[in-house]
Amino acid sequence: MKRFIMALFITVLVVGIFLGSCGEPEETTTAPTTAPTSAPTSAPTSAPTSAPTSAPTSAPTSAPTVTPQYGGVLRMITPMDPTVLGYPAESAGRATYYQYAILERMIIYAPDVWQNQNYQGILATSYTFENDMKTWTFQLREGVKFHDGTDWNASAAKWNFELRKEAGNSTTFNSMESCNILGPHTVQINFSSPANTFEVELATGIYFISPTSFENAGTTQEERIDWARGHPVGTGPFKFVEAILGDHVTYERFDDYWAGKPYLEGVEFIIVPDATTSKNMMIAGEADAYIYSEFKETLELEAMDGFYARYCKHHTPEGIWPAALEPDSHMYDKKVREAIEYAIDREAIIAAISLGSPEVEIMYQAPIPGDPAYRPDFGRHYDLNKAKQLMREAGLENGFETTIYVRSITGRWADMALFVQAMLAEIKITVNIEMINPGQYMTYLLFGWPADTLFISGIPNEPISNFVAARDYACSPAGVPKWNYSTVQTPEMCALWNELKAATSPEATRAAYVALSHQAMDDAVGIYMMDWPDTAVFADYVKDCDWIAYSTKVWNANTTWMAPH
Repeated sequence: MKRFIMALFITVLVVGIFLGSCGEPEETTTAPTTAPTSAPTSAPTSAPTSAPTSAPTSAPTSAPTVTPQYGGVLRMITPMDPTVLGYPAESAGRATYYQYAILERMIIYAPDVWQNQNYQGILATSYTFENDMKTWTFQLREGVKFHDGTDWNASAAKWNFELRKEAGNSTTFNSMESCNILGPHTVQINFSSPANTFEVELATGIYFISPTSFENAGTTQEERIDWARGHPVGTGPFKFVEAILGDHVTYERFDDYWAGKPYLEGVEFIIVPDATTSKNMMIAGEADAYIYSEFKETLELEAMDGFYARYCKHHTPEGIWPAALEPDSHMYDKKVREAIEYAIDREAIIAAISLGSPEVEIMYQAPIPGDPAYRPDFGRHYDLNKAKQLMREAGLENGFETTIYVRSITGRWADMALFVQAMLAEIKITVNIEMINPGQYMTYLLFGWPADTLFISGIPNEPISNFVAARDYACSPAGVPKWNYSTVQTPEMCALWNELKAATSPEATRAAYVALSHQAMDDAVGIYMMDWPDTAVFADYVKDCDWIAYSTKVWNANTTWMAPH
């Protein structure tokens, strides 16, 4: 377990602003299988004053043919190891899905979040903000217990918030001035500056752990944190059993779960990086679900009897990012970044790697259609002559040599890199391809990759656009982690980012977001390539499982069940 904990710590350091999305079903709403093509035309004028008081329930993907029944361990194949399991201040990246069934958040996305930007209450039943979004008050759900029997109440919430502030790695919590208990189940937080992304952070990455188990885990804070990384103790429908890096992670049912006894006896994540092996295990009946499945294998399994697939779109734009922070680097020059983009034929690449599936869409900008910052006519479409002209204007008509870094477990990115290598050769840029392991990928992603090189990554999208912009275009001091760390930070972008962070109303936040997004696209911050859907395959006896039904940040594990098979 010590080896497991140290591996997790090395891989991930940051949370708060590094999150991803495709939310949580309500009782009578059917969750869409894909994101809507249009986003809300106006931002909410105030925070929701109340959240549902009923237990979260899954929107069924099809009408069940039999009554939900108890029993069985859901076996889920996944290509990724967990990062940090039980110390939320260090949770980051996509693998936080390991926490969904064991730790809980105050609020989560509601099924209509893409249309109306609504939230659903879990550990909080209502909340308000005031004082230019600097004061937030929460009414907490009563009758909730942690897995160790500790009560969930205002004291537990205050302890968790102060633990997050102590970690020092969240811009939002660094500005927390006080956290006050107003009643047994009422807590208020005061920030020194407007916390206009706090709702999204609560809904996507702020999990709560038991103060009792944490405090009893060691004699020093370092010992307690070290223990918590591998021992999650939350309020979710399942309790942690064990985690063996590279093999499996298992949970057992929490019979005292506040929303009622879960149907499943347990959940087992089976870690299998190889897609072919994963597909064959599904066919052989050795697993019940394959989450974050590779695209080719997803299509193949979906075509077979006994399986259904899910595609969660508009949630993981993927692209190529120039390291452009250093003023003396070639890629610091906007003309060079634009030349690289004009030299890349997106349509040819995506036609080749998407296997002809309509689920994959070409992108030329970060905002999706319907987003307030979306510009229908914007985009640097393939134009080799213009690319060559820009290279001449930059004084680089003879080109230069660079490297493109590719995560080793993502086959389509390796294919993309080969295409890019050939296309950039047309403007005399020699590209070397270097495969990196997932740990190195996370380090490069959050702390930077070498100057004057290229980096392929996916960008977790959120239905709350201003949060994405605040995260992706952050102008943080050197050494402070951020998503796609090495991308350019122009003075114009930084000024608009500061305006966004200082906005004191939803309307001002929206306007600042649009301006910042446009500036980032105009400054060629990166090459947005494609909207690649997150995918999962289920055996047809898996029922009422809302995994990525409308968000990659939600799984109501308590409502999932399995029919006889």
